[in-house]
Amino acid sequence: REKMILELREMFPNTVEGLCFFAQVVINTTIIGNPDVNRMQADILKFLLTGHKYRMVMAQRGQAKTTLTAIYAVFMLIHHPHYRIVVFSQNAKRAKEIAGWIIKIFSALDFLSFMRPDKYAGDRSSIESFDVHWYFRGDDKSPSVSCYSIEAGAQGARADLIIADDIESLQNSRTVGGRDWLMEQTL
Repeated sequence: REKMILELREMFPNTVEGLCFFAQVVINTTIIGNPDVNRMQADILKFLLTGHKYRMVMAQRGQAKTTLTAIYAVFMLIHHPHYRIVVFSQNAKRAKEIAGWIIKIFSALDFLSFMRPDKYAGDRSSIESFDVHWYFRGDDKSPSVSCYSIEAGAQGARADLIIADDIESLQNSRTVGGRDWLMEQTL
């Protein structure tokens, strides 16, 4: 396993070019039509990898912001398999869709099979709680990938990378009090 992850890191180095190449491989494998990563998407990937500690991606509809962020999350797990990634969205259903994308990438790419969870060793493999293989994750009790609604809270959850995708909705930002509460939850 150690040899395989070193080869994988060599194929997809922890650089902007490595992330863009990884994104193209994922897109070619999982998306019908195999579109190329365009210039704006490459800029989004660059910003995800090299941006400030607290960063927000804003782009028009159809630029694959969520898909690119899921690809970035898998890329981070390749380079830092001990990471704990928490996905927040406006509701649990949407958060599960994003976490599902991350899991789909692990399932779709055969060269990631050695990182998939070992259910017989106690690794979690559901959308709500997903683990990379125990060999890489170590003895941390937190899942590698978990998802929550911004309204449900995540007391006790630990994260090295937090993905907050579309946490604002008409229901939770309709009033001044609701917007204040949302701002408090995201700080």
